[in-house]
Amino acid sequence: MRTRRMIFGTLFTLAVALAGCSTAPVAVPVAGRFNGSDPGLKNADTLLINSQQELTKLGSKDLLKQKFDFEHNSLIVVALGTQPSPAYWTRVAAVQQKGHHLFVQVLINQPDPAQAAAKKNTNPYDAVVIAKVTDVKLRVEETILKGVAPPADATLPALIAVPAKPAKPSSGS
Repeated sequence: MRTRRMIFGTLFTLAVALAGCSTAPVAVPVAGRFNGSDPGLKNADTLLINSQQELTKLGSKDLLKQKFDFEHNSLIVVALGTQPSPAYWTRVAAVQQKGHHLFVQVLINQPDPAQAAAKKNTNPYDAVVIAKVTDVKLRVEETILKGVAPPADATLPALIAVPAKPAKPSSGS
């Protein structure tokens, strides 16, 4: 009887430990955001920046003008590289961490083929400041939109859950 209890106790403890391994990702708060077009960001990539040297190597002209506290913060940079139209944009919609994985949900807008888009090269990027993370692997999850105007930050979660709709002209135009 005692052996049976020990086996049951061991199996129960193991089951609880294994169940703890499947916890959901934890939201990582965004402390700051920088976006626009930066001619220094010629290549498409998503990077985790943890030092001034890494930022300098990236080649961003806009981000180098900012002051970052890399002792306490990390910077996630999403760059689309050189694109043929200002209708392209990107935003980091959410960041989550699970163990040694940092999940970055990214919105990428492309011009709607049915709409005329201006022909002017641009280098769209979005960068977010988060609390310092190291020893993590980036996992980028992209949502592609077509013909959507750049969102206000408060509407980012809604854009992930709602199918893309064409941008409406603003009433001030």
